[in-house]
Amino acid sequence: TSNMDRKVGKVAYGFMLTQNGKIMRDITVLRRSEDTFWLLTGKSNMPAELFWITQQAEQYLADGSVKIINRAEEFVSIGLWGPNARKVLEKVTHNDVSNKAFPWYSAQGIGIGMTPATAVRISYVGELGWEIYAPVSYGMQLWDTLWEAGQEFGIRPVGVAALMAMRIEKGYRLFGADLTPDDDPFSANMGWAVSTKKGDFIGRYEALHVKDYGPKQKQVLIAFDDPQAIMYGWEPVTVSGSDEVVGRVSSGEFGYSTGKFLAFAWVDAAHAEIGTKLKVRYTGNWYEGTVCEECLFDPNNERVKA
Repeated sequence: TSNMDRKVGKVAYGFMLTQNGKIMRDITVLRRSEDTFWLLTGKSNMPAELFWITQQAEQYLADGSVKIINRAEEFVSIGLWGPNARKVLEKVTHNDVSNKAFPWYSAQGIGIGMTPATAVRISYVGELGWEIYAPVSYGMQLWDTLWEAGQEFGIRPVGVAALMAMRIEKGYRLFGADLTPDDDPFSANMGWAVSTKKGDFIGRYEALHVKDYGPKQKQVLIAFDDPQAIMYGWEPVTVSGSDEVVGRVSSGEFGYSTGKFLAFAWVDAAHAEIGTKLKVRYTGNWYEGTVCEECLFDPNNERVKA
């Protein structure tokens, strides 16, 4: 859905849609050369996604003009994120990683210690940083190099729980929970990732139909003041003062920067306005929350673009 015709070294984010305009997958795409693109996607659903991509190529590009190569097992990926990410990287590379030389949403081949790597300036946690890809055989060396360089800056390893908490404060969706093949980009408030000027693409007419006529349901972020609030997904959502179910939770995490439990939810469009009071039931308890702005942490992206 996004315009792929960008300069070499630039990065694009967008969707692959099904024939009925639903989200088959969200992907990040690097333009490596004039005729080579690198698709970054999640590993958990890789076989199904690879099959689907290959199937589309066979159907729409029967002349063999596009060659698809699966290199997923060849690389290890490490996320280097945080306010000191650039300081750490500068200690272990001769490449210029300043904001001017290496801007947000771009990718470059760089050396990190003895490791040849591709660094992609994107972040799933709302902080300055890079996703770094290197051949699997260099994985341990890459980790040790970054770990040692980061000691003076208090570097810490983090797991998926920390990742999920940070991404929800930033308003980043999680595929498989917030975004699925049952959802469309405009109902998910992610129409910005759909280029209406790029020409035809699979599911274009169906997706733009939702844009033009309005979605029946919309995805919203709900903030809860109760420190005991907790939910994970599929919990019913009602309007405060009513027992009528108007939606469901798609994912939830505690936001440590905001000090609130946050949840993405699909609700009827009539109840999606910011400030709407909603209730969510979890294990027999009702928690009241408020529909809020989707990006509560660094809404102007000053950190990721620093």
